[in-house]
Amino acid sequence: MLDAAVHEVLEVRPIKRYPGDILVALVGSPNVGKTTLFNVLAGEIGDVANWPGVTVTINVSRREHEGKSLLIVDLPGVYSLVPQSAEERITRDFILRESPDVVLVIVDSVSLEKSLYLAVQILEMFPRTIIALNKIDIAHKRGEHINVERLSKLLGTEVIAISARTGENLHYLLDTLVNVPKRGDRKTLRVNYGVLEKHIEAIEGVISKYYPKEVLRAISLQILEGDESLLLDLDVKEREEIREIIKKIKEELRGDPSVYIAGKRYEYIEKVLREARVKVPQVKERAQVLLDKIFYTPVLGSLVSFLILLGVFVLAVGIGMGAPLTNILSSLGASKAAEVLDFYNPSSLIDLAFSELSMVTANALEGLSVPRAVIAVIVDGIIGGVGTVMTFVPPIFIFYILFSFIEDSGLYARMSISMSKTFELFGLSPRAAFPMTLSLGCNVPGIVASRTSIDDTERRQIIFSIPMIPCQARLVVLMAMSSYFKHGAYQALFIVSLYVLGITAFFLTSLFVRRIIYKIKEPPVSLIEIPNVHRPSLRVVWWTTLRHVKHFLYRILKIIVPLSIVAVLITSYGIHGYSENPQDTFGYYIGKALGYLFLPFGFNEDQSWVVGYGVLSGMIAKETFISSMEIMSGRGFENFLNTLSAAQVVGLTIFVNMYIPCFATIAIMLKEGHRKLVLQHLVYSLIVSYSISLIAYFAISLV
Repeated sequence: MLDAAVHEVLEVRPIKRYPGDILVALVGSPNVGKTTLFNVLAGEIGDVANWPGVTVTINVSRREHEGKSLLIVDLPGVYSLVPQSAEERITRDFILRESPDVVLVIVDSVSLEKSLYLAVQILEMFPRTIIALNKIDIAHKRGEHINVERLSKLLGTEVIAISARTGENLHYLLDTLVNVPKRGDRKTLRVNYGVLEKHIEAIEGVISKYYPKEVLRAISLQILEGDESLLLDLDVKEREEIREIIKKIKEELRGDPSVYIAGKRYEYIEKVLREARVKVPQVKERAQVLLDKIFYTPVLGSLVSFLILLGVFVLAVGIGMGAPLTNILSSLGASKAAEVLDFYNPSSLIDLAFSELSMVTANALEGLSVPRAVIAVIVDGIIGGVGTVMTFVPPIFIFYILFSFIEDSGLYARMSISMSKTFELFGLSPRAAFPMTLSLGCNVPGIVASRTSIDDTERRQIIFSIPMIPCQARLVVLMAMSSYFKHGAYQALFIVSLYVLGITAFFLTSLFVRRIIYKIKEPPVSLIEIPNVHRPSLRVVWWTTLRHVKHFLYRILKIIVPLSIVAVLITSYGIHGYSENPQDTFGYYIGKALGYLFLPFGFNEDQSWVVGYGVLSGMIAKETFISSMEIMSGRGFENFLNTLSAAQVVGLTIFVNMYIPCFATIAIMLKEGHRKLVLQHLVYSLIVSYSISLIAYFAISLV
């Protein structure tokens, strides 16, 4: 009966829908940027449909994304689904009759109270609805911050912050549009209408034989809001029954139910926004003018931006893990403070806690006569794997706190502008600064952040190049390898040099991808919305930090723990079963095969297989390079390191710092990019890392 109840439907030029098309209904109030978004998503209008008896037309376009066809229908701009005009009737009828795969509601981030009203109405009617927060850059400029994850949870649907004008997050929006139809366990939003609830249920009972169960509540609400057209197909008796209910409601409320319903919706919206939005005060104009002068001066702005990023990095890693802050303190004569920080930094304390847990667990299992092979898997694989990941949490947590302060204050946009000339030299827009800096903490979130790129070409450049940037895990390797040099100043110089090499490789790789692979000479054109400078909100900083740390743990734990178990099995088992002698395990044979690659570096056979196995385990997780070499050498990592020459240490460190990224990074590269792109990177990184490390080895050997 739904078809009979809906009137003035599409008859003249029906939408051409082919099997496999994902039908997307684009809905929004006037002036929220709906047409701009449609033009960006569609590229060009594919067709125009119209309705009989009215002059209203809609634009239709088909777009391919991730191998799927999106049929996007730009419905008329409306303020409400209660039809008081032809536009509102068309929009409401399209959602009810055509049953699109997805309804995409565009909301103005600058005026959320007003534009969320339509979104709430649609969420009450249609479960497969997602919300795009448009003009998010302008809202941020005004000091308004929205916790997108919290808003999504409260509304019960996906919420994506975008800018149709600059293209921010549009790739992520398309990903969501493609995936929403696959999820069948979605429910409509349910707002509590207080005294009206019993009357809504009564109307649902009257109209239940005319409409599907999932829209009964929404239709009942529309009837209470004054949509008489929904009563046309009811029997006279049923029509009168509903009118009696409405009359009774008016007497109880002493007013129109539509006003009461609107009030309850706005109450709900206000409650949601209190939890999901923060407005922060802006700084005085004189301070903003001074900051603008600093960051908009090319040389000074770039220098200040670099120093800020360097300061963030040193503080995050230094407070979280000790070095290089301990080295700096020692060089300044504060050796006692350096010793305290070296022992009591969060990562060391976490490592100590997991070491104690491993020892207690191992003793308990031995007391229960559990086989040694099982103990190795539990203690070294599971507990060791989790412990390894948890030691990275403090520096990453501190990094995101500091970085979120800078981003939320409005300084980061100015830093991007100041560094734009540098990035353009290497075929990048200043938007690449954000994923590049994130990658110093971990390459995984850095690659995810490539979604903010100007276009797909720049995004692929960034995905391809980011693994060249030393992450926290590689810093562990650098710090361990730097212990070869006994003087703190030489250790610091060694680590900084490897970072400079990695960041330089990032820029040159990006230029290589753009110029050689994609054959594009011009850098991407970037539009950056500059927010007013304001005091950072602790609430916003906490939201951002927590989101990134949770993402890091989720991505890493599910990969590191299983791979740690595999690594333990390889190093504990051989042809004759379980063995505590590393040279009787499969790891020995794998390392020996890979070790031949390192014979040109002057390693003897006893050294090369250990290095080969360390390199293999480093593909799983970079930090396991050190622990694997310690296990396989049978003499401790530092003792093994002391058997090498300075040239071998430098060459090996360069190779480990630049060769194939860890499995977690490869996994996210596959998810965000394409198989061909990832395969190209693996070949490229092996060739580049091996060549540079071999050149460095021979150059230092000649000195």
